[in-house]
Amino acid sequence: ADACLAATEWCPAIHEYFRGGGYSSRFLTEGGVPFTMTRVNIIKGLGPVLQIAEGWSVELPKDVHD
Repeated sequence: ADACLAATEWCPAIHEYFRGGGYSSRFLTEGGVPFTMTRVNIIKGLGPVLQIAEGWSVELPKDVHD
């Protein structure tokens, strides 16, 4: 876990997508790695909403990733 955290860059969230602010994780990995990603949104008039996405990573050249 420590090595994964050390290889992760924490970027400020893009305001247009995350109006409440926060951070997004950014990392480079091999293709074909299974992922489960989650996000909690607060929806006005509804409350907290959990989004779950599952899939696999794709391998990008480093210059495309940057």
